Amino acid sequence: MREAVSQLKSEGIVYAQQGRGVFVNERGTRQTFRLRSASLDDAEGLEHVIELLVTFESAAARLAAMRRTPEDLKRIRRALVGMEYAILHDELGEKEDFAFHQAIVEAGRNPHFKALNGYLEQHVRRLIRRARSNTAANYADLIQAVQDEHKAIFAAIEAGDALAAGNAAETHLRNAAKRLNMYLQCC
Repeated sequence: MREAVSQLKSEGIVYAQQGRGVFVNERGTRQTFRLRSASLDDAEGLEHVIELLVTFESAAARLAAMRRTPEDLKRIRRALVGMEYAILHDELGEKEDFAFHQAIVEAGRNPHFKALNGYLEQHVRRLIRRARSNTAANYADLIQAVQDEHKAIFAAIEAGDALAAGNAAETHLRNAAKRLNMYLQCC
């Protein structure tokens, strides 16, 4: 019961008042952002998700390039090296990939980006992760290209080049969408 109420509170459907109970929010007062769930067989839904991710990731990379600190660069580089290590050991590197993108968002120093990133991680990035998984399983020759895309994002952030960072992030996400489509067409 507690979990259900907690979920309803997190979605903005109900609110709690100390000592009084839990109440349903009035219609139209919900504050929760929600995306329609997209699946791999929903081409239009996937396209919309990719558009959102491209826009978000590009902006996050631009902010990171403008605001990063030496410590931020260490975190981003550490994740990049972790992905390289995973590739060398025939591992997927999902955790390292998440850490890379998370470190970029954190380097941007925008709390709203951090919150949206958490939401996107839970609800839509699984599709991109599926593209990474499918690339590893079916197109092993593309794994280095994916890593090179990550390196380009890092290099632009490290150089403080916001435009190049945004462009590199956009290229990465658009290529991820192409890799996902390659998998969907073949399998």
